Amino acid sequence: MLKLTQHQTILTKMLSCLVVIVGLFISPSIIWAQQANYVHDEANVVSAPMKEKLEKLLTELDEKRNLRIEEVILPSLNNQDPSKVVGELAQKIDAHETKAEYRALILYVTDSGYIQIYPNQKLSAILDEKSLANIVQTATKQLQEKNYDEMARVGVAGVFHYFQKNPETQVKNDAEGRSKTMINLLLIIVALVVVVGLIKFGRKQ
Repeated sequence: MLKLTQHQTILTKMLSCLVVIVGLFISPSIIWAQQANYVHDEANVVSAPMKEKLEKLLTELDEKRNLRIEEVILPSLNNQDPSKVVGELAQKIDAHETKAEYRALILYVTDSGYIQIYPNQKLSAILDEKSLANIVQTATKQLQEKNYDEMARVGVAGVFHYFQKNPETQVKNDAEGRSKTMINLLLIIVALVVVVGLIKFGRKQ
C-alpha cells in the first residue's frame, strides 16, 4: 500500500510539472493579454465598451500580427510643446514589453483638436505621409464632432488598414501564425502521449 501511495505521489507531481511546462508554452499570450493596456485615456472620453473592444483588438494585433498600436488621449498639452510631450510618452511606451516589430503611438488632444501618429522606423516604411494624413483627417473630424469612441476606433483602423495592405507583412504574419499554431498542436500531442504513458505506468505499479 505504501509503495502504491509513493508511486501515486510521484505520478501526481510529474503530471503537475507537465501541466506547468505545457502552460508556459501555450498560454503566454493569455497572461500578456490580461496585462495589456493599449488605450491610455487621460481625458476620460472613450466609453468603457469601446475601450474594451479596442483593448481586445490591439492585444490581438500585438500578439498575432506583429503590430503594436498604443493610443494616448490627453485633455490638453498644458502649454507644452507637442514634441516634448510625445518624447516623454514615447519613453514610457517603449518600456512596455512587446515582440512586435511594427509600432505606432497615436496622440489625441481633445481641447486643441491635435492628433498625430508616430510610427517607428519599420512602420514608417509602410505608412507614408499621405496615408498618415488621411488617418489624421478622418480622426480629426470625429474629434471635432465629439465622437470620441469613433475617433479612437478610426485611428486604430486606419493604421491597421495600411499595415495589412503591405504584402510582406501579410505573408510574414500568416506564416508566423501557422508556425505558432503547429508548435502548440505538437506540444499538446506530446503532452497527451506523456500523460497516457504516466497513467499506464501508474496502473502497472
